[in-house]
Amino acid sequence: MKDCKASYRRKDHLNRHLIQHQGKIFDCPFENCKSKFSIQFNMTRHVREMHDESEDNSGDTNNDK
Repeated sequence: MKDCKASYRRKDHLNRHLIQHQGKIFDCPFENCKSKFSIQFNMTRHVREMHDESEDNSGDTNNDK
């Protein structure tokens, strides 16, 4: 990481940045979704915003309410 010039005042921000150097390590848990994220919160937000909350992890929807 000697090419990285990022600088942070807060240690938690630095730690969050360092995780990004590890690559996309958080996969969307929904079947047939190929999204990957370097920050867990971004994956959680993706699930909340892109997948119906009534879906289970198989990706199947059940709209019979």
